[in-house]
This record gives sequence, C-alpha cells and structure tokens, in this order.
Amino acid sequence: MEKYNLIVAGGGFSGVAAAIGAARGGLKVLLIEKGNCFGGASVTGLVNPFMPFWTKSVDGEQKRMYLSEGIFREILNGLAEGGALGQNEMTFDEEYLKLLLNRMIKKAGITPLFHSYVTNADITDGKINNITVSNKSGNIKFSADYYIDATGDGDLAACCGFPFKIGRDKDGLCQPMTLCFRLADVDMEVFARSRSMINPLYKELKEQGIIKNIREDVLYFYTLTDGIVHFNSTRIIKKNPVSAFDVTEAEIDAREQVFELHNFLKERVDGFQNSRLIMTAPQIGVRESRKIEGEYILTGEDLVDVQNLTTR
Repeated sequence: MEKYNLIVAGGGFSGVAAAIGAARGGLKVLLIEKGNCFGGASVTGLVNPFMPFWTKSVDGEQKRMYLSEGIFREILNGLAEGGALGQNEMTFDEEYLKLLLNRMIKKAGITPLFHSYVTNADITDGKINNITVSNKSGNIKFSADYYIDATGDGDLAACCGFPFKIGRDKDGLCQPMTLCFRLADVDMEVFARSRSMINPLYKELKEQGIIKNIREDVLYFYTLTDGIVHFNSTRIIKKNPVSAFDVTEAEIDAREQVFELHNFLKERVDGFQNSRLIMTAPQIGVRESRKIEGEYILTGEDLVDVQNLTTR
C-alpha cells in the first residue's frame, strides 16, 4: 500500500492549491481527480468567466483590492503569459488552463491520479487507516498522515462517516444545476445591435408557454474567440447532486433546454441565424452539495465580519 504525507481528493482550484502548497512545504502528496484534468468546475462545467475577485479600496480611490492572491495569482499570471486570459482578468481559455495546472502539479512533484473516485475509508477510533480509490486499475488502497476533501460533494468526508446536510433545512432542496454551452458562427456585429432584445423576447415566449426553461432570463458571456458566445442559462431544479439517478436526469433535461435555447436564438435573435452549437460542458454544473458539519460551521455573517472570524 502506497503511503503519502497528504492525500487530496478533488483536483479543482482548492484541491490544486492545497496540494501545491503542501508539496512546496516538502510533503509527499497524492492528488486524486475524478475527471481527466485539473481545474474543477471551471473546466468540466465550463464555468467561465471567473467572477470579480476584487473590491475597491476603502480610501475612495478606484483601485482594485484583490481578495484572492497566492497560487490563484500564479494561475492568472500563467494564463496571461500563455495568451489565455482576457484583459478583464476573468475570461480564460479552459484548454490552456488544463495544461497550465498539469505543469504546476508536475513541477511541484505531486503524484496525480485521474479518472478516480474515493469509494471507501477504513476507520479505527476516528482515525483514517486508509482509503479505497476506484478506477480502471480496480480498487486501490492508499494511506496518508493527512487527508483533504476537495471533491465539492464531500465524498471523502461522507465515506468517513462525518455528519452532513443536503440542501436547505425545510425541504432538503439544493440550488439549481446548470449545463453551460457555447454557440459558434455568431455574427458579433449584428448581435451587438440585437442583444438588448434577447431577454424581452425570451420572457414573452415564456409567458406564452413556448419556452419551458424556468430560468427568468438568458445569461451569456463573450469568449476569447470571435464569433463564439458562452451561455450559462439552463436551469434544473429539485435534483439531488449526490444521487446518480437524479444527476443523470438533470443532464438529460438540461440538454433539452440547451437545444430549446439555441432554437430560440436562431429563430428570434439577429446574429444567430447561422450559429452552431459546438459544445456543452462535459458535466452539469452543481452549485450546492453536501455540507459537512465540522467542528465549526462557517456562516454568511462570518464572511461579512472577517475581523470577528479571525479572533475566534
């Protein structure tokens, strides 16, 4: 059985940052990821662009005060150096991001493991003896001094028997899921003149029952490639993100919404007449999943009152 100082489950931004930080500190690290790349929702869910990660300075100057630096800044700089980051510092090229994270993981000396799921944990007196990872090689056991759950779904914590909640207290419902998609061959010059009509037309067709998607409007973003527009506009509700059957239904229902939205744009909005659907995200985007009941539960008030949180 291979032994590590640290095992990180989940190769999204938080898992990558944790693994790199530990490896730079001299630890032997295994980074487990269920997909075929690092980057989490930003690549597998096409969650693009980054939302603003800065605020304005408190002295009245219109100067950005960045809220996230460190390894994330290294990633931004790497994207910029590769010509894969927009001038707004938010729009990025996912394919280059995958390559960049691979290089950062390799440089740090981390052992990566793709297409792998944590499926079991052997526990004695509250201590993890080892975990089981399932992949093409079968079921493999690994052990470590420390473990980090960065799966987003709390998979490792759930395997260890930690208590958790799903959804809101009154009915267990989670936030909606979204399957992002992209359209190519959009006439951007014409679209610039017609874009203000998208949401009024969309709402009108919703009221008539022609559009079934329950989302209130159409959310789109420009990309780094001319003629390609990114959409974050499907909406799937009342599905459990840790139920394989619910997630399957969510993917199927969301794809129907993608084609409904594309047909609406082609038929009703100038600039999209010759557009083509070139991709949907490899997997549906999940906004809310298991919430682990740890030693301390972070609240919304904590995020606002940072000074109070740091003095606890």
